[in-house]
Amino acid sequence: MSMMGSLLVAALRLAAMQGAEPLRKTDLIRLLTGGALSKSEIADLVRRDCLSFTPTARDRQDLEALGADSAIMGRIDACARAAPSRPPARPVTVRSAPSAVAAATPAVPTREGPVVHAAPRPPQVAPPPPRQPSAERTGFLSGPGQRGVVGQRAALPLVFEVRDSSGAPLPSVAVALSVANGRLLSAGDPHTDSLGQIRAELVFGERAAPTVVTAAVGAIVRQATLYPSPGPAARLVATYHGQSVDRQLVLDPDAPAFLHVRVQDVFGNRVTSPGVVAAVADDGILKVTRVTQDSLDAVVTLRPGRPGGGSTSLVLQAGRVRLDVSASVRRRP
Repeated sequence: MSMMGSLLVAALRLAAMQGAEPLRKTDLIRLLTGGALSKSEIADLVRRDCLSFTPTARDRQDLEALGADSAIMGRIDACARAAPSRPPARPVTVRSAPSAVAAATPAVPTREGPVVHAAPRPPQVAPPPPRQPSAERTGFLSGPGQRGVVGQRAALPLVFEVRDSSGAPLPSVAVALSVANGRLLSAGDPHTDSLGQIRAELVFGERAAPTVVTAAVGAIVRQATLYPSPGPAARLVATYHGQSVDRQLVLDPDAPAFLHVRVQDVFGNRVTSPGVVAAVADDGILKVTRVTQDSLDAVVTLRPGRPGGGSTSLVLQAGRVRLDVSASVRRRP
């Protein structure tokens, strides 16, 4: 645990003994990930100090994902139940002073009784408009720009934040997430938590191309780009005259043959080649005369021997991956 985390835990312990302020969500996150307090000690802290916020369904999912057990969640629920509710406001009768005109005008008795001056109606106050997300203060807080490997999980979650024009977080806002060249793991509740945030885990797609995650809050649309690289070498792919070579290779007689070889990962992405080596069992049927290569491809030059003289094995290898081919030379017409 870092020095800052240790100082925070020590401060929380001292605050607990002195009857400190209720715990924030960020305090709970640091306690659960810091490792300095046991879960029973964290539950005791929650029991003593309670919480400064009312946990949403999203908050509960985040805390449980970070390791909060049933004892801690039980203390959190007890805090929520024990939160005092405000008593209903008592009706207050307001007696207004008579206006100068009413005071100067004598009350004229009627048959029904004395004249009663009605109190003026209080002015109508419109309720404040609901807070709206701000385009300038809403967007991805962390996660964009990560690099990873195709088919694997991103190291860090994507965190998207929604705030209003004053910078205050907006909880319970629906956020629509989508991804190209990848998939999002279950994000649970698609609404922001009490911090105005939503978190999503990502698995990179199969292509070694940018992965783009789109988040939409109403008309506000933001994108985050991540960059997966090819996976480890998984197979060799060879082509002859533009056709893939699997297990059999038949060469034309009396002319050199050029075999194009590349290394691929399990999804078919090109992988930087560590160097291709070619060898034959019977150089009377076929000879390897040259191997030229760059960072991604290699060209193996083969010279046919005697036509129609049977077949020989051709081995192509790059690092730990290899391709075994049965090669022969076509008979002359």
